[in-house]
Amino acid sequence: FLFSPLHLGCENISPSACSSFRVTFYSLCGALLNVGFATVQVTHLAMIPEISQEKEDQLTLNTVRFAFATASGLLAFLIAAAIFRSVHDPTWQYGSLCFTVLVIGLAAGSTFVVGVPEPARVQIQSKPVCGTDWLRWFMKPLFYEVSIIFFCVRMAVTVMMVAMPFFLERSLHLTRDAKGLLPFTLQLATLVATPFFRNLLLRTGIAWGFVLGGLLGSFSSAVLFVIFLFLPITGAPLGYAVYPIAILIGAGTALSTVSVMNMQSTLVSDRIDSSAFVYGTIGACEKLFNGFVIY
Repeated sequence: FLFSPLHLGCENISPSACSSFRVTFYSLCGALLNVGFATVQVTHLAMIPEISQEKEDQLTLNTVRFAFATASGLLAFLIAAAIFRSVHDPTWQYGSLCFTVLVIGLAAGSTFVVGVPEPARVQIQSKPVCGTDWLRWFMKPLFYEVSIIFFCVRMAVTVMMVAMPFFLERSLHLTRDAKGLLPFTLQLATLVATPFFRNLLLRTGIAWGFVLGGLLGSFSSAVLFVIFLFLPITGAPLGYAVYPIAILIGAGTALSTVSVMNMQSTLVSDRIDSSAFVYGTIGACEKLFNGFVIY
């Protein structure tokens, strides 16, 4: 994907066939990337119930994990800004960005695998497991409830990230720098708000924290929609008015995401032998659901 030329295989075929070939090729690259990412994500999430079965510890681990995931996104934005300002060829811009992120991820992953020893599982008492233990999850109503909540949260985040570039370019007519600055502002607000989520969720509870995050995100989105409809009528530019709204949206979606991640940890409880199955099944179904919605 990084080093293949954009005209790969298009020298002797029609433009329509070339377009179909490019879509297929890059779709396969994206699919393989998501398979690898999902494998790492599922195994990483499955560690949380195994590290600790205390609700407060799991809340802390989920919050810290989400904060570092957000920080990695901010790092990618900063690297992209540096590369785009120093490299002028679009092909090399995105190729250099992907290669840099790949090297950093490989270094971090290798450090984790080599430098963090895996302790023997001697202190964790898991419920007896039989060969068909994973089938029992499909008979638990709570499994479907948590899955549906997770689907809705991820759908809101995914649709927002997919639609944001088109909204900024076609509706607000912002510059290229502004189109990168707004997602950066959203991610930065998420990172700043995340450390406060642990104490907030301990006080309100996971369910009410999720409701609060959903209300905050929904209210901010509704305000943005109303402003977008109202300002063109008055002739006032929307401009920087979207930035404080993006901060509220980032905080709301982050609170909902951390809450639903803790719901998953609570769902797994002490059945750590099938925790990877729970995270993997919910994650796979979520990606299929979101793909269908976006399509």
